Amino acid sequence: MLAVSKHHEIDGRRVECKRAVDREGICLERRKKADHREKEGVAAMGIVSDDNHNRNHNHTNNDDEEDDLKKLFVGGLHYLVTDEILHSHFSNYGKLKFSRVVLNPKTKKSRGFGFLVFKNNNDANRVLLVENHALLERKVEVKLARPKI
Repeated sequence: MLAVSKHHEIDGRRVECKRAVDREGICLERRKKADHREKEGVAAMGIVSDDNHNRNHNHTNNDDEEDDLKKLFVGGLHYLVTDEILHSHFSNYGKLKFSRVVLNPKTKKSRGFGFLVFKNNNDANRVLLVENHALLERKVEVKLARPKI
């Protein structure tokens, strides 16, 4: 807190320190704690708890909330990973409603990430419990998808 409350000089210029805030306006310290709680929830019970997401998005339909737990983000994809490769790997964990590698609209090349939607929460949780997923011999990151704000 000391750095935030005082002015500092760097190369003779007075600078002001501010708290780091992500795009959603959430302090990064709180985000780290929430991410840690989320990982513990998935590992311990297969249940994900994201207070910030639920607070910012008031759902009127319980089906919407359940669907949010079925949508996964897959990052770090090799540029040669196709929709078929993505679907083939993750369909081993359960039935998929949807799988898509996101492409650059101009070049039609992979942007290095994709999305999955499972038919049920248990299948999505099973994917999240596995720590190391690899496609085309490249480790990929899998986490709950968050809507753009």
